[in-house]
Amino acid sequence: MLLLKACPKCGGDMHVGGDLYGSYASCLNCGYLKDVEDGDDVRKRLKVVATLREQTQKQAA
Repeated sequence: MLLLKACPKCGGDMHVGGDLYGSYASCLNCGYLKDVEDGDDVRKRLKVVATLREQTQKQAA
């Protein structure tokens, strides 16, 4: 799954996926990588972070 502007480090796009070792979230721009226990849970959290970032940017403009 691709999450737009959800990276906590740079604000870039993140990919949530899984492999043999478990689920992870990785930034396509800066390479930030986070192991996650549950892929669905991280999707929800990253969407909240992205929403908060958008609201902050709108208030600053």
